[in-house]
Amino acid sequence: SSGINAEYGVHTSSSNSLSYTINSSGDYVASMSPEPWQMVMKYIGFAGINPLPHHTVNSKGWYVVTFSAADWHIFLKNQKRISKITITSMTYSINSRGEYVASISPEMWHMIEEHHGFAGIHPRPHYKVNAEGRYIVKFSPADWNIFHANQAKISKVLCV
Repeated sequence: SSGINAEYGVHTSSSNSLSYTINSSGDYVASMSPEPWQMVMKYIGFAGINPLPHHTVNSKGWYVVTFSAADWHIFLKNQKRISKITITSMTYSINSRGEYVASISPEMWHMIEEHHGFAGIHPRPHYKVNAEGRYIVKFSPADWNIFHANQAKISKVLCV
């Protein structure tokens, strides 16, 4: 199961790791390997935390972030949201007419909407929601290139 186990203070999985301690000031000091850091950055894991927490990188290449207790709870809520977003958040195929057909999870759809992922595509693509709740969108090759470039821009903005 994905998530942070607050009882033990450590979350690990086969490909990534996040651990934390509580310092003498009562702040939560989280250390995470590059994989979960990338997920936090890509999927807005610091949403609702202002100002954004400062981070350092330790000698192992892990990212270290200190949170107040209130911000730590916001971070945990964000992690629960992120854990619902999987690698299969968006898949695509190319149909017989050469159109790109994307199948997008609701979580990813909301992220795309929030960050103007259809900017520059006119008219805006129509979508259908399938029985599993996924958004199905068809793109011309030119619009797919714009959409793909927008996703790359969004990733860069979120990773700053």
